[in-house]
Amino acid sequence: MEEREMRLMKGNEAIAEAAIRAGADAFYGYPITPQTEVMEYLMETDATARTGMAVLQAESEVSAINMVYGGASTGHRVMTSSSSPGISLMSEGISFIAGAELPCLLINVSRGGPGLGTIQPSQADYFQTVKGGGHGDTGTRAYRECYDEIKSYEAENNLFFDYIFFASGTGTTQAGLVCGQLIYGDDRKIVGISVARKNPYGRNVVLDSVRSFLKDAPEEAIQASTHFVDGYVGGGYGTYGDKIKNTVRRVMAKYGIPLDSTYTGKAFCGMEEYVK
Repeated sequence: MEEREMRLMKGNEAIAEAAIRAGADAFYGYPITPQTEVMEYLMETDATARTGMAVLQAESEVSAINMVYGGASTGHRVMTSSSSPGISLMSEGISFIAGAELPCLLINVSRGGPGLGTIQPSQADYFQTVKGGGHGDTGTRAYRECYDEIKSYEAENNLFFDYIFFASGTGTTQAGLVCGQLIYGDDRKIVGISVARKNPYGRNVVLDSVRSFLKDAPEEAIQASTHFVDGYVGGGYGTYGDKIKNTVRRVMAKYGIPLDSTYTGKAFCGMEEYVK
């Protein structure tokens, strides 16, 4: 019978050993009780010599999560670990990673308190990570309020915009504007030109944001108000072809309007062809 090794390990040590054996390419972290042993174990057992795994202590939790972001964006299997207040510091980076739809491993060895070690549940709560963090509906709310400003501008100048075009990235810009339209009951088209996502996924992200923000809005109205165009995504976020490049050059030469190839160039190109 094959001999098997039996070892008594702490939870943090088991996590670290599992990461080594699973073939993680890199760990980026910052010490914080009670998860510091994860990084300590990786260094003490020389994970780099065993599998080539990079183990780096960053200068802060913010740096660590952005290193994870960079590593994940290059296709490597990367991870970090922290504890509740540290995860809070990482929230913006986690939101960026989620928005870019990149896989990585995040470990939260939970503890109480927002940094003072109290017994309050504010950041010891499991749901901080799995149902919180990120930016929530902040983007949707911001552009819902932006719709109020559009209405005020129209009233002051005796105008009404039949169409509103814009670059749709994460989807919250479009969701907020659609929410505003539904609240006011305006008869206009709000058209999101996608810069990253294709249908049906891109449109579904917008629909989910609208449903979450306006829970009582009729589904038929939400569907009818969500116009999502995905013909200008190219190879994805940050990529573009000759059509977008030529649009950027032409608009600058003809109108003196500077566009970028990631957002406004795609939106302007989509707008021109949509209204034709």
